[in-house]
Amino acid sequence: MEAFASEIEEIAQSCKQAWQRGLLAGFNGNASCRVSLDVKDFRENPNVPVSSEGCLITCSGVAKSMLLPSHFALLTLPEGQHIAGPAASSEAAMHLAIYRQCPQSRAILHCHPPHLLALSLRLPPENRLQLPLFEAETYRAQLGFTPSHAPGTAALAAVVAEKAVSFSAIWMEQHGLTVHAATIAKALGLAEELEQLARIQLLASSHV
Repeated sequence: MEAFASEIEEIAQSCKQAWQRGLLAGFNGNASCRVSLDVKDFRENPNVPVSSEGCLITCSGVAKSMLLPSHFALLTLPEGQHIAGPAASSEAAMHLAIYRQCPQSRAILHCHPPHLLALSLRLPPENRLQLPLFEAETYRAQLGFTPSHAPGTAALAAVVAEKAVSFSAIWMEQHGLTVHAATIAKALGLAEELEQLARIQLLASSHV
């Protein structure tokens, strides 16, 4: 995994920032990036297919505030075959599905923003982030909504990937937020903007 040291460091730093800003807590959430694969780097693994791209993704059961290189798995794209590292996140299928549908996207962040979660318990999707602020219209236009599906399921992966074609951020009912972008830093930035708008709406409604 030494070949992906810079990508691992970038994801680890972004996840730490997401934790510091309350978007992640405990062991929840996951993050990934699209990487180029050179098959000869894995020639000792007889199961490696001839993919030219891979998905570097956080593994299950680790706190995203203190990620280490040993906390990342490497999967092939588009097949999703595991070729290095520990077991991938339980949401790996969702990440892979988004990458297949959105070839321009290079990074994905899935987090559990508390203000967005609180807002989702109070208001239907059509009323969320509806604020008389210039930035509210800009960022809400990038947010799509999916119905509730159990985490880690093929059904969730399918609906999120379908919605990702039209939206950079997808709110999964009863679950959380997934953002895909050109970089993990841009994904984090959009997640922060949406979470801040949700906080403002709750404050304006005197619900906090």
